Order: sequence, then C-alpha cells, then structure tokens
Amino acid sequence: MRHQHAGSIEEISLPVCDQYTIQGDLFSEAVLEDRPVPTPITDAVANMRVIEAITRSGKAGTWI
Repeated sequence: MRHQHAGSIEEISLPVCDQYTIQGDLFSEAVLEDRPVPTPITDAVANMRVIEAITRSGKAGTWI
C-alpha cells in the first residue's frame, strides 16, 4: 500500500489477513462470551445505504 502526503509517497507493508475470518471469529467470541458484537447493526445499515447510493448513482449518471 502507498500513502501520499505533502509531496512524498511512503510504501506501507501490511500482513496478509482475511478480514471476513477475523470478523466471523470476533462475532463468534462475542456470542459465546455473551458480550456485545464488535460491529453493531447500525454499521451494517450504514454500509447498505452507501452501497445503495452507489448503485443509484451509477444508474442515474450522477452522485446521489
């Protein structure tokens, strides 16, 4: 990954990981340990609103 700031570019190396596995593991742990899930439902709803707006923007040919 590259980060550009103030005219310079910095190369950033991140370890490879599977975000879906991490999310699933954290969700499972929260359920098993009777804790709040790490990603609240409001986050999922907000993500769906963004996806729907992108789809509508593409169909309309303008930003929604």
